Amino acid sequence: MKEQEKISYYAVIPANVRYDAELPPNAKLLYGEITALSSQSGYCWASNEYFANLYSCSKQSVSNWIAKLRERGYITIEYSCNDSSKRQIKVVECSPNEILRDSGTIDETNLRLDIQTLKKEFEKLWELYPRK
Repeated sequence: MKEQEKISYYAVIPANVRYDAELPPNAKLLYGEITALSSQSGYCWASNEYFANLYSCSKQSVSNWIAKLRERGYITIEYSCNDSSKRQIKVVECSPNEILRDSGTIDETNLRLDIQTLKKEFEKLWELYPRK
Protein backbone atom coordinates (compact mmCIF):
# COMPACT_ATOMS: atom_id res chain seq x y z
CA MET A 1 0.00 0.00 0.00
CA LYS A 2 1.28 3.46 -0.86
CA GLU A 3 2.50 5.55 2.07
CA GLN A 4 0.12 8.44 1.29
CA GLU A 5 -2.90 6.08 1.46
CA LYS A 6 -2.20 5.07 5.05
CA ILE A 7 -4.22 6.84 7.74
CA SER A 8 -2.15 8.82 10.23
CA TYR A 9 -4.62 8.96 13.14
CA TYR A 10 -3.82 7.36 16.47
CA ALA A 11 -5.09 3.86 17.15
CA VAL A 12 -6.59 3.09 20.55
CA ILE A 13 -6.73 -0.43 21.95
CA PRO A 14 -8.19 -0.46 25.50
CA ALA A 15 -7.09 -2.99 28.12
CA ASN A 16 -10.17 -5.18 27.79
CA VAL A 17 -9.38 -5.73 24.12
CA ARG A 18 -5.58 -6.04 24.57
CA TYR A 19 -5.87 -8.70 27.28
CA ASP A 20 -8.77 -10.68 25.83
CA ALA A 21 -7.36 -14.20 25.45
CA GLU A 22 -10.22 -15.09 23.08
CA LEU A 23 -9.02 -12.61 20.45
CA PRO A 24 -6.24 -13.41 17.99
CA PRO A 25 -3.43 -10.81 18.07
CA ASN A 26 -4.26 -9.56 14.57
CA ALA A 27 -7.88 -8.96 15.59
CA LYS A 28 -6.56 -6.65 18.31
CA LEU A 29 -4.48 -4.81 15.72
CA LEU A 30 -7.51 -4.57 13.44
CA TYR A 31 -9.52 -3.12 16.35
CA GLY A 32 -6.88 -0.39 16.66
CA GLU A 33 -7.14 0.34 12.94
CA ILE A 34 -10.93 0.56 13.22
CA THR A 35 -10.59 3.11 16.06
CA ALA A 36 -8.18 5.15 13.92
CA LEU A 37 -10.53 5.14 10.94
CA SER A 38 -13.49 5.96 13.20
CA SER A 39 -11.88 9.06 14.71
CA GLN A 40 -13.04 11.36 11.93
CA SER A 41 -16.66 10.34 11.34
CA GLY A 42 -17.52 8.12 14.33
CA TYR A 43 -17.54 4.93 12.32
CA CYS A 44 -15.28 2.93 10.04
CA TRP A 45 -16.33 2.47 6.43
CA ALA A 46 -13.39 0.36 5.19
CA SER A 47 -13.97 -2.91 3.37
CA ASN A 48 -12.40 -6.26 4.12
CA GLU A 49 -10.40 -5.83 0.93
CA TYR A 50 -8.97 -2.54 2.24
CA PHE A 51 -7.84 -4.22 5.48
CA ALA A 52 -6.49 -7.26 3.60
CA ASN A 53 -4.35 -5.01 1.40
CA LEU A 54 -3.24 -2.95 4.39
CA TYR A 55 -2.09 -5.99 6.40
CA SER A 56 -1.07 -8.23 3.45
CA CYS A 57 -3.46 -11.00 4.35
CA SER A 58 -6.59 -12.64 2.93
CA LYS A 59 -10.07 -11.12 3.03
CA GLN A 60 -11.18 -14.29 4.84
CA SER A 61 -8.72 -13.59 7.67
CA VAL A 62 -10.09 -10.05 8.00
CA SER A 63 -13.63 -11.42 7.97
CA ASN A 64 -12.75 -13.86 10.77
CA TRP A 65 -11.17 -11.09 12.89
CA ILE A 66 -14.18 -8.81 12.41
CA ALA A 67 -16.54 -11.65 13.32
CA LYS A 68 -14.56 -12.32 16.50
CA LEU A 69 -14.54 -8.62 17.48
CA ARG A 70 -18.29 -8.48 16.90
CA GLU A 71 -18.91 -11.73 18.79
CA ARG A 72 -16.91 -10.43 21.78
CA GLY A 73 -18.96 -7.20 21.77
CA TYR A 74 -16.19 -4.77 20.84
CA ILE A 75 -17.74 -3.56 17.60
CA THR A 76 -21.15 -3.31 15.96
CA ILE A 77 -21.87 -3.40 12.26
CA GLU A 78 -24.71 -1.59 10.50
CA TYR A 79 -25.57 -1.96 6.83
CA SER A 80 -27.08 0.71 4.61
CA CYS A 81 -30.77 0.24 3.83
CA ASN A 82 -30.19 1.13 0.18
CA ASP A 83 -26.94 -0.77 -0.35
CA SER A 84 -26.09 -3.79 1.79
CA SER A 85 -22.50 -3.70 0.54
CA LYS A 86 -21.97 -0.43 2.43
CA ARG A 87 -21.36 -0.99 6.11
CA GLN A 88 -20.46 1.05 9.15
CA ILE A 89 -18.26 -0.55 11.78
CA LYS A 90 -18.67 1.20 15.12
CA VAL A 91 -16.56 0.76 18.23
CA VAL A 92 -18.59 -0.13 21.31
CA GLU A 93 -17.70 2.28 24.09
CA CYS A 94 -17.21 1.00 27.62
CA SER A 95 -16.45 2.63 30.95
CA PRO A 96 -13.01 2.49 32.59
CA ASN A 97 -14.44 0.22 35.33
CA GLU A 98 -15.63 -2.26 32.69
CA ILE A 99 -12.19 -2.21 31.12
CA LEU A 100 -10.51 -2.88 34.45
CA ARG A 101 -13.04 -5.51 35.47
CA ASP A 102 -12.77 -7.31 32.12
CA SER A 103 -8.99 -7.26 32.23
CA GLY A 104 -9.01 -8.94 35.64
CA THR A 105 -7.53 -6.08 37.65
CA ILE A 106 -10.62 -5.50 39.82
CA ASP A 107 -11.92 -8.23 42.08
CA GLU A 108 -15.70 -7.88 42.48
CA THR A 109 -15.57 -9.04 46.11
CA ASN A 110 -12.98 -6.44 47.02
CA LEU A 111 -14.93 -3.79 45.16
CA ARG A 112 -18.04 -4.49 47.25
CA LEU A 113 -15.99 -4.49 50.45
CA ASP A 114 -14.45 -1.17 49.53
CA ILE A 115 -17.88 0.37 48.93
CA GLN A 116 -19.11 -0.92 52.29
CA THR A 117 -16.03 0.49 54.00
CA LEU A 118 -16.56 3.83 52.28
CA LYS A 119 -20.19 3.93 53.44
CA LYS A 120 -19.15 3.27 57.05
CA GLU A 121 -16.46 5.93 56.88
CA PHE A 122 -18.94 8.39 55.39
CA GLU A 123 -21.42 7.71 58.20
CA LYS A 124 -18.69 8.45 60.77
CA LEU A 125 -17.83 11.70 59.00
CA TRP A 126 -21.51 12.66 58.65
CA GLU A 127 -22.01 12.30 62.41
CA LEU A 128 -19.25 14.85 62.97
CA TYR A 129 -20.64 17.35 60.48
CA PRO A 130 -22.56 20.04 62.42
CA ARG A 131 -24.93 21.33 59.68
CA LYS A 132 -26.61 18.37 58.09
